Amino acid sequence: MNGNDRNNERPGESRTALVPTGGIDMVHTFSARASLLAVVRYVYVPGLESQQYLGVWPNVLRAGIGLRVRVN
Repeated sequence: MNGNDRNNERPGESRTALVPTGGIDMVHTFSARASLLAVVRYVYVPGLESQQYLGVWPNVLRAGIGLRVRVN
């Protein structure tokens, strides 16, 4: 094993990329100190062809909810 094989990179493949992201945050306020937060994010991650065989696709949609509480 030499130093080139350590990261399983192929010649011409880079580990860094510009990844565009977009999303929306929605807030519903219950009181002056508590609110419910819903988040949806879309990310396009340009992947390698070898990753697509493993089921890793470039379109990622993330969703989440949370409770925001002000403590002071």
